[in-house]
This record gives sequence, C-alpha cells and structure tokens, in this order.
Amino acid sequence: MKKRNEKILYQILNKEENTLHSLLEYFNISKRTLYYSIGEINDFIKEIGEIKTINRKVIFIGDIEKLKKKLEYSNEIYFDASKRRIELLNIIFINPQITIEEMSEKFLVSKNTIVNDISFIKKILKKRNIILYYKGEYILDGNEIDIRELFLKNLENKQFNIVENKHILDFDKVFQLELTDISLFYLENLINFIHTRIEQGYILNKYNFVNEAKEFFYFDYIHELFAKDININIYERAYITTYISSLSSLKPIIDEQKIIDIVSKLISQFKNQVSINIEEEEKLRNNLKSHFKSSYNRIRFQIPIVNPLLEEIKEKYSDIFKITKLIIENIKGFPELSGIREEEIAYISMYFGIYFKKKPESLNRNMKKVLIVCHKGAVFSKILEKQIEEKFPYIDIVATTPIKDIDNYQGDFDYIISTVSLKGYENVIVVNPILSNYDIHLLYEKIMEYDAQGIRIDIKSLLDVIKKYSTVHNEKLLEREILQKFYKVNKKEFVQPMLKELLTEDRIVLKDSLDNWEDAIKIASEPLLNQKTITDEYVDAMIDSVKEHGPYIVLTDYFALPHARPESGVKDMSMSMLILKEPVDLLGKPVNIFTVLASIDNSSHIKALASLTEIVGDKDNIEKLKSSNSSKEVIKMINKEEEE
Repeated sequence: MKKRNEKILYQILNKEENTLHSLLEYFNISKRTLYYSIGEINDFIKEIGEIKTINRKVIFIGDIEKLKKKLEYSNEIYFDASKRRIELLNIIFINPQITIEEMSEKFLVSKNTIVNDISFIKKILKKRNIILYYKGEYILDGNEIDIRELFLKNLENKQFNIVENKHILDFDKVFQLELTDISLFYLENLINFIHTRIEQGYILNKYNFVNEAKEFFYFDYIHELFAKDININIYERAYITTYISSLSSLKPIIDEQKIIDIVSKLISQFKNQVSINIEEEEKLRNNLKSHFKSSYNRIRFQIPIVNPLLEEIKEKYSDIFKITKLIIENIKGFPELSGIREEEIAYISMYFGIYFKKKPESLNRNMKKVLIVCHKGAVFSKILEKQIEEKFPYIDIVATTPIKDIDNYQGDFDYIISTVSLKGYENVIVVNPILSNYDIHLLYEKIMEYDAQGIRIDIKSLLDVIKKYSTVHNEKLLEREILQKFYKVNKKEFVQPMLKELLTEDRIVLKDSLDNWEDAIKIASEPLLNQKTITDEYVDAMIDSVKEHGPYIVLTDYFALPHARPESGVKDMSMSMLILKEPVDLLGKPVNIFTVLASIDNSSHIKALASLTEIVGDKDNIEKLKSSNSSKEVIKMINKEEEE
C-alpha cells in the first residue's frame, strides 16, 4: 500500500469524526485523488472490510482485528528487499537530495539496511554501465539515453496517481493530444526526472540524440511543460516530442495509412504464410490498428516499453509468440518495425491469439453483460478481456472502455469489471489486469449466480460438497466441466500434436539438387502421398497458390512452407520436409528447405509450427539443416528444440 494511502487509512481508523471535507483539508489533496486513494485502500482490504461514507462520516466497516494483522503483515512484505530497492531507485531518480535517515524512516528499516540496499543498486546499475555515487546528492553517471531508458522502464513499478500538474494538463488540452490517464502519469514523471537531470547538469546533446522530430506540431512548445527557469535545448525538445508521440492517446499523431498497410500485411502473412484462419477478422484488424496507433512511434523511435506479461505470454502462448516473432522480425517484410522489442511482439501476438481461436458456439441466453474498464490502455484491456473470456465463457463482454469514456457508454450492462475503483457506479468488481486467484473467486461469487432455470449456484460451495464425499484429482478441470454443463458451453478442445509427432524420420527427404521449385514441392510431398494423408489435388493446389500469390511461402532465408486450404485434399494432419544441398530458385528467392504443411483446421498445427519457426528462425540451424547427411540428424535437432 502506498504511503499516502496508509496515512489516510490510519487517519480514518484513529479519528472518530472524519468527513470527506476534513480529509481533503488535512491531506491537502483534490476530491478526485481522495476517491482514488479510498478505492485503492478498499482494493487492499477487500477481503476484510471496506471504507464507506455513512451519514457524511468516513468510516471502516469490517473486522478491525484482521485489518490490524494485515497492516502489520503488509509492512513486512511490501517493503521486502526487491520492492524496497525498486522504490529506492525511483526516489533517487526524482529526489537525489534524500538522506539515508529519510529513507530509513520512510521504509521503516535500519540505516544499515538502506546502505546495503544502495550498494546492491550500485552493482546492478554498474552492469548497465551506469555509475551511482554520492556527492552532496545522489548522481547517476553514464550514457544519458541509457539512464532515461532505465527510468522509463522503472516507471512500470511506480504506483499510478491521477495527474494534477497544471503544465501537463494545459499542454494536453492546448494541443488536443487527449492523452490517456496512464500516459499523463508517465509524462509527468518523465518531465520531473528530466527537470532533475538538467538541474544536475545532465543535458542531451547531438551525440546523444540526433532526431530533431520537427514533424510534430508541438515541437516548439515543449518548454511549456517545464518551469520557466529551465532551459530546454533542441535535443531535449526532440527527445520529449518523440516520447509524447509514442504515448497512448485518444487522438494519436500518426500516418493512419501507414498503420493500415502494416496491419493488412501482418494479417495477410498470418493467413497465407502459416495457414491460420482468423475468426472475426474485422475486429482483429480494428484492434491492431488501435494498438499500432499508440505503439508505432514507440517502435519507430525505440522508446522502451515494459510488458509485465512478457514472460507469461512467452510461456502460456509460446506457439503464437514464436510465429509472430518470426513474421515480424523478417525485416524485408516489415522494415518499418526494424528493431522491435520482444515486449512489443508479445502484445501483438496476444491479439492474434485472441482471434484465431473459435469462440463457444452456444452460450446461455441469460449471460451477464459486462463492461470492462482498464486505466492502463487498450492492450491491458484486451488482455483482461481475453482472460475473462477463457475463464468465464458464460459472461457477455459488451465493450471495453477507458475511464475517460465510461460516462459516454450508452449500452446496457449488468456489471463493470475495472482495474481501479469507480466512484458513482454500482456493481463494480475491481480486479488486477492479470487475474489473481482471489480475483477469479470474486468474479465467480459476484457474477456466476444463475443457470438457465434461474437456480442459484455457488461454485465454491458445490466443489466443497463434492470434495467432502469424493477425491477430486483435477479441481480446475472439474470446475470447468461443471460450468459447461450448467451454462451449456460447447467449447471444442483442439488436439495440437508436437513437431516430432508430425515430422518423423520417414517424412524427411534429402537430395543434392533439383531443377525447379515445382519439382521440389512434389518431391517434398511424396511421403505424405504415400501415407495417404494428402491427395494429388493438394500438391497441385500448393503449386497453383504460389503461381497466383508469389513466393509468400518463403518465411525466412532458404526456408519455405508450402501449404494450401484443408479442403483442397488434406485427409489427415501431417508434415514432411525436403532438404536440398543446393538451393532452388523460388520466384527470385533461393530455397534449400521445403516443409509441406497439411493442416485439417485452423489451429491444430500451431504447436508444431511454432517449434518449426523457432528452429528455422535461427540462422545456425538453417545451416545445420542444409548440411544434414541423414534424417536422423534432423530428428535430433527437432527433439532438442521441443525438449527445451
């Protein structure tokens, strides 16, 4: 819990006559800030009680003893070493004059602990070629762009606050940028940091930053964001201008046609290169457009982004992530996205993950209608929506909206699922952007109430009864099946075989050379024709498709993935591979490796294809495949990839 929220909570607990007015006066904050603080406090204590206004008095309703224990415990875990060090660095960024004594008092630890923490921070920074030392105040020395990148990445760990800075708000209003709440928060923090750096004598110059970014109409007015005594040179203006252009906005400054072209090309690559059909393609197209409107300039100017879901996406959605990465990192196909970071690729892969899977065909008519509100922008809204769709298939998500637009939403809804507390709305369920176990149980409790006959169901109680009289081996699976029975959800479970199950030794052909690419596709297809998993018509369809659409099957240098539509002659899902010592020309592209993909549906081949793209995405692996002397060597490489 933030320090200010902690103080507000203690004031409410320790003083009997608290009103909203007295709290506003005592803490000298705006009404909006107080409402958000109380909302955050209620999020923190939600399983114990709640802060409420009754007869104009602000009071705590709940179990006071449990609350006291939680507050004692929270001080221990909230200020643990890793979190404390992150917060310490945030403080040093903005307030380099802070003393050991002040830090000790703030974090409720000894001065010796703070000294050890700062020593640890110094070691971590040194690995980034950034030196931290004390000379009357804390100084960060190193490449200024690297220092600012570190600051921006660390912002993700900083507690969100509503921006009240007049310079920031006026700038947003005058230039009609319509930055989102989280963008204003990031901008305010960056301006404060740059202000501190300039006061310390660390100013950007032509050696740090060469892009003057004069294409943006507010370039000459960046100094308006600072106090008048701060001198902002042309390089600082360029840096801040490009950063603002990368922020999420309701009115992004971007060449929309460029975004449309990138999105169209991406969707086309997914559909054609890797044989993935897209459900609700228009929705995917619109969502990707919205995403790139905020991310394109961020990618273009190499502005860092922290994706807290990166490792989770790489683990849980690894197949789609690998395929997306291979497609986007093909610079010949997407020169505009050169240098794109994995954090950005993870976000994009989530959109494709959302729309390539089929949704339930039959849902209960009495589904609860839910409006999703997320303060962190469209990407996090979409990720939250995806989690809710997967875990609660009987919920009808009517829309997602930022906080700013909630008052303008005209549709019907039964509940709001929000990442922050909302004043003035009923049936608001506050959850984290990545659902915790508590969030999931809360949603079950609040929303999962009726089946088709109107019978009230408490899933937790039902499971408790079942476990009382039987042994449950897989509680999550049982819970899902109960939901499917009550809510009549028919979700088809797809079997996704691994690459080593499809690309077996008897399906790998090695040859020295061939005369043309048509023969290469025919020879690569022979193992599957012999095993009757495809027909001759399918081979013809693959060749005709290349003649019609060009060398789209070349996914990366020296590697091609011939394929066609399942209805063109696929009898069973299968793959085969031809490896040539000498490359064959495929409409201007040299290819040594042809892997035939015969897919029976939209998604069964994803896991195998992801492993294959991981292999061929590495240039060393391509060379090893080209020089293979036996199919056993190829199988060994495949097994190694899938074991890792």
